[in-house]
Amino acid sequence: MDLNGKRIVITGATSGLGLEVLNLLLKYDVRILAVGRNMTDVPQDEKIFPLQCDVSSQQGVDKVFAEASEKMGGIDLFWANAGFGCYQQFGEPDWVKMEQIFHTNVFSPYYSLQKMLTLYPNQKMLFMVTDSIAGLLEVPGFALYVATKFAINGGMSAIQYEVPKHVTVSIIYPVATKTRFFERAGTSIDKAGPVQSSEACARAILRGIQKDSKKIYPYTLWLPFNFFLKYIPFIKHFTLKTLNLQLQRKWGK
Repeated sequence: MDLNGKRIVITGATSGLGLEVLNLLLKYDVRILAVGRNMTDVPQDEKIFPLQCDVSSQQGVDKVFAEASEKMGGIDLFWANAGFGCYQQFGEPDWVKMEQIFHTNVFSPYYSLQKMLTLYPNQKMLFMVTDSIAGLLEVPGFALYVATKFAINGGMSAIQYEVPKHVTVSIIYPVATKTRFFERAGTSIDKAGPVQSSEACARAILRGIQKDSKKIYPYTLWLPFNFFLKYIPFIKHFTLKTLNLQLQRKWGK
């Protein structure tokens, strides 16, 4: 996608990868609706329209689309980036936690894509959603988060076959990045798999946008690593069992 002249919406734009990519996009002739809960770190720029909003509800997402229509006259690129992790031992019943994480990580992106397809049926568009390598790998300690990311990977991959040619649905698969994500998830040290700087990840996402890539793997070594996990099951089983043993020791089991 040629970014110049584009109207962009980014949810989760106020921290982490969303904020990193937002800053990179300011080099182009764009207008950006930056959506998040805390606007403290959002740059003051005439290209940016900040919107403090919780997109975990239908009302919140509807508000985003209404604001985009009012401030920018529509949307060319929508990035469903808002989401949160959950690091905990699975077992204690918690309906509210499950509802919260699925509303934010799953329902919000799917509803946002439905809105894009309905409001702009004939317009060339790019819809991006942040998944994770956790949408491809059963990481112990992150069961609820993994469940939401598998839901994104499976459903969005199916939708990629359904949408017309003028619509690109792009799925982003970051590895662990050096942001505050893990602190918010409940840990600052247990990062499953490789770790990439948020700057490098953001640059890779920008390249994916410019290429209209349907699958974006910011960490280039992930594909060969995933090949071994997929086609040599022993390696995957050993890796996940080892991680689980570490978690059991940490949790005193």
